[in-house]
Amino acid sequence: MQYQDRVESKWPLRIQLPPGSNVPLHCTASGKLFLASMTKARRERLIPKLNLEQKAENSITNLDMLMAEIDAIEVSGIGTDNEEFITGMVAIAVPIKGHDGRLLATLATHGPIARMTFEQALGHVDILRQASQELVASIAE
Repeated sequence: MQYQDRVESKWPLRIQLPPGSNVPLHCTASGKLFLASMTKARRERLIPKLNLEQKAENSITNLDMLMAEIDAIEVSGIGTDNEEFITGMVAIAVPIKGHDGRLLATLATHGPIARMTFEQALGHVDILRQASQELVASIAE
């Protein structure tokens, strides 16, 4: 997964992942949402080939646990990262889908837990979904 654009916060304590940063699929909110957007058959072929490297204490490195997590994300439509990629960082992501229903990109927010708990991050889902819909509408114009 690669960051294409981002809006920086003005907080002095923040996580910096500039555009062009590559992040793993198995332990990031956007990466797991991407995996959940695939057909079950496709992800069952791809996920076992991923390097499920332990990036932080909460990284899911067990194949069966990761598959269950991806199944849950498929149902909820919300990608999550509860200190799985970087210790002390939480993130959520929502899909940006084309008119055909296919995933075009993800829209995510993340921050250090000293500023935003995982539960607080989940509180931003509605505004992210609204922004996602506005982005899709602007692309279609």
